[in-house]
Amino acid sequence: MIKKTLCFTTAAYLSLRNKQMVIRLPEVDKSDMPQHTKDDAVVTRPIEDIGFVILDNKQITITSGLLSALLENECAVVSCDENCMILNLKAIHNLLVNQLIVHATVVGPQRY
Repeated sequence: MIKKTLCFTTAAYLSLRNKQMVIRLPEVDKSDMPQHTKDDAVVTRPIEDIGFVILDNKQITITSGLLSALLENECAVVSCDENCMILNLKAIHNLLVNQLIVHATVVGPQRY
């Protein structure tokens, strides 16, 4: 089965209920709409159908239960900064660069 990619670029509340990702939008939750209309605006997606989640907004709230369920299901979860750059890759890159700098400082220049 082909897994889905979900990309969130606006504020959202993401949680877990009955092995499904529950997606709620804050502007709907805070509006003056009737409760049944707010309930209709809630979207759910089965965890087993999700393969990749992109979090591209600082105002996304994700519960630890959902995050655990996604990772247990081998789903890739990626967070982006304000420039739409993937934070996970930047952190790995910075770690590798820092290790190279430390290694070069400790070992020193090699002469052959």
